[in-house]
Amino acid sequence: MNTANEDVPLPSRLIDVNSSNESLIRLCQCHEQTGKYLALSHRWINGLTPQWVTTQNTLESRHSWFPLGTLPASIVDAVCVTRKLGLQYLWVDSLCIIQDSQDDWEFESSQMASIYANAHVTIFADCGRDDNHGFLFSRESFSGTDVTLPTEDGESVQLNLRRSSKSSFKSIQSSLFPTNVESSYLSDRGWIFQERVLSSRILHFGKDQIFWECNEGTFAEDGHVVLKRGLAECGQLEGPFSKLAYSSILDGSSPVSQEAFASQWERLVKAYSTLKLTRGDDKLPALSGLAVAFHSRTQNNGYIAGIWRQCLPKQLAWSITSKKPEKDHQIFQATEHKDWSIGYHMQTDNSFVHASQLFRKPITYRAPSFSWAAVDGEIEFHDISRPCALIIDFASGNRFGRPKHGSLFISGPLRQAWSCGPLNEDLGGVFCKRKKGYIPLYDEGWPFGYILPDSIDDINTFDIYCLKLGQEGIEKYPQTFSDLFLALVPLQEEDTITPKFRRIGLGRTMSGETGFFSDAELKTIELV
Repeated sequence: MNTANEDVPLPSRLIDVNSSNESLIRLCQCHEQTGKYLALSHRWINGLTPQWVTTQNTLESRHSWFPLGTLPASIVDAVCVTRKLGLQYLWVDSLCIIQDSQDDWEFESSQMASIYANAHVTIFADCGRDDNHGFLFSRESFSGTDVTLPTEDGESVQLNLRRSSKSSFKSIQSSLFPTNVESSYLSDRGWIFQERVLSSRILHFGKDQIFWECNEGTFAEDGHVVLKRGLAECGQLEGPFSKLAYSSILDGSSPVSQEAFASQWERLVKAYSTLKLTRGDDKLPALSGLAVAFHSRTQNNGYIAGIWRQCLPKQLAWSITSKKPEKDHQIFQATEHKDWSIGYHMQTDNSFVHASQLFRKPITYRAPSFSWAAVDGEIEFHDISRPCALIIDFASGNRFGRPKHGSLFISGPLRQAWSCGPLNEDLGGVFCKRKKGYIPLYDEGWPFGYILPDSIDDINTFDIYCLKLGQEGIEKYPQTFSDLFLALVPLQEEDTITPKFRRIGLGRTMSGETGFFSDAELKTIELV
């Protein structure tokens, strides 16, 4: 994190706004220079790449002063803010990265951690629907009071104190940050997530007012405290998209335990997996800045496609969420008591993935199958209290960016099972035993567990290999333990000493059923 007064290493290119003619700007090469700059977090225009971005053909000409008016409203507004704050330089991805150069794009995207962390302030165009709409516009005004305050040097400063809304009730104030920022045009975008978490200081331009966010907390233009180091004056709790949620890892102020590192990364991935990307193959690049930042806080911890080596095998125990939609996971159960009376209650069934949460496999390669980044959908991680699988080795191309390949060598108990596909309807009538979508697994005709599939393309796989990762349960209650395992299909390749497999889901045996792997052969396999 940079401090407010120090100069920092500048990115490769920056927009110079310091022209005697305010209608002109230019692009500067800033290699090995230091200084201060602002960065812009914004929403691109939907559709084809706009003509005004920097390309290989326009790069050279933009080193000379060119008209600001050729750029969309959000860029113009960001230049205005940069000048008002007295800074010379502004970083905007669409202008400072050569958009039709894959090499330049991959290099600059790998620098995102330092670009946003080193920015003096990051401007968040929260109220800008897209670049064409801008984020500076007239707001509804409320009555205010002019006041004059003396300064230490004997001068005075004029202020206007105004209401932030028609009502001064704190309940109204508490809704301003959620509606202005957390439900803004930027809030559901995948690239924006790391830009917010990595930035040292942020100015959120909301539809009603401006908010300041930094590692000390979040503060509103009208003076109310949204969040301050875990203390919420207006009821705003530290959520998974807040900067403070990951400050214990990223601010570098204290040692990081392996447990805290893993927990924070898994929380981050779960939050990130709910966001949208225009291009699916940006799934890992859009998180690469955070991966680099996390990597700087650990030692000898390899990283491959969104997973950390020292967090294995636990971080292989991910699945598409089996909790949403909540109403579809509720089942009405009857319980027989000791006095033979019958009681009724609602119970949550998390043994299946609802069809609404499953997507088709990506057409183009995005990540190896054992990575959560290989599929779309909201991710959740499962606990392994008794791990047994052993990670032998792994390898990947382009470690933090967009991988071209990846493989993981893992050793563990391996057995074959069979599936008949998902249930087409609820079983059990009113008192439902199993819900539609549940995929049971069979061993010699007897059901022993189920799988949570990774995609809609995997739900009708019949021959499945199961590699045990470990056990999940409560130590005090042995009957609660079940085995967690990877659901795999073999890849037929010639001349391979180590058999290759592809992941299709995560499996679990029924509670108390831990005998399936008792006579399983210990095998070393390669996951791709």
